[in-house]
Amino acid sequence: MLDSQNGIELASDSFLNPQRIHGADVISRMSFACECRENALLMQRELLDLIDEAEKKMIAQVDVPVDSEVCERVLVGNTAMMHIASGMDTGGISRAPYYPEYTSMHKRVIDGRQYIFGGCISGYVGADTVAAMLACEVDKANDNVLLIDIGTNGEIVLKANGKLSCCSCAAGPAFEGAHISCGTGAVSGAVDHLSAKDGGFAFTTISGADPSGICGSGLVDAVAYLMDEEHITPMGRMKERFVISNEVYIEPSDIREVQLAKAAIAAGIEILADRAGISLNEIDRVLLAGGFGNYIDVHSACKIGLLPSELEQKVIPVGNAAGDGAKMLALSKNATLSAEKLRLKTSYIELSAQEDFEDIYTDNLIFEID
Repeated sequence: MLDSQNGIELASDSFLNPQRIHGADVISRMSFACECRENALLMQRELLDLIDEAEKKMIAQVDVPVDSEVCERVLVGNTAMMHIASGMDTGGISRAPYYPEYTSMHKRVIDGRQYIFGGCISGYVGADTVAAMLACEVDKANDNVLLIDIGTNGEIVLKANGKLSCCSCAAGPAFEGAHISCGTGAVSGAVDHLSAKDGGFAFTTISGADPSGICGSGLVDAVAYLMDEEHITPMGRMKERFVISNEVYIEPSDIREVQLAKAAIAAGIEILADRAGISLNEIDRVLLAGGFGNYIDVHSACKIGLLPSELEQKVIPVGNAAGDGAKMLALSKNATLSAEKLRLKTSYIELSAQEDFEDIYTDNLIFEID
């Protein structure tokens, strides 16, 4: 929540996506929304109701006049969520050729509230990516810059040789805790880091609480550790369950989920660089956005092949860049104009349409065991 007069952040709140109950990934959520209009409206209501609750919590935290009210809400997110939040049909982005119903930034009144919906680049590169690009000033870079946001959909943007391009990788929800035996979000008690120690291993949990699950950063560390201990073959086979604690373990099937996710991201990076006419070594900076990118151990990420080893020393975590971009959109008309320019001049590359994608993706499924 921002003070519109001076731009100061007054309060903040967070919550898990309520749409998770309708599917662990974007595709399954859209499928649910497309089954009938009632489902789509239910998902819209679930999201907007939680935003209402968050707003009430934030207002209670700050010292403002009782008659004060929020004048506008700025929303950025993946293209599917933006459509659902605005009440638009997701049918166009649920099937080829994946055309969204809207892409330009626009305003809309819902339940008497004024919303600003950030602009999207394509059916699978949404307003959150545009906002992150805005916050990181990717378009102003004089070097070759890669911006990556790893989630259920991994969005990747490359500024190289003065041109902007992007792609979306179907990474799956593994790094968000879904489809993993003991997977969880980044909540209290989640194993967030794991490393070798004294012939065994040690781990930490969020808030130092008793271990109750494992989140994305912990999962990447655990797989890297298992590779070092040669408990995983290059093809991703693991003979038995890896026990971290009484409540937390990794099954052989979980390794497969990690393989699929990391191969998609790595393939997307390779193809963007190739289409821009540069090698991976010519990428000067890698901006990792989002909570996962902020807490992931970069060495572990490169070890398992999530990020190419050529980029290990070039990674810069940028935190909630999409949120920072949303703040800019809320406060500045110039920022909204800049965001639209960014959206329009960023070319989208559909990975599935690239002849070499399948080969590159398959190659990246392999774990490079030292």
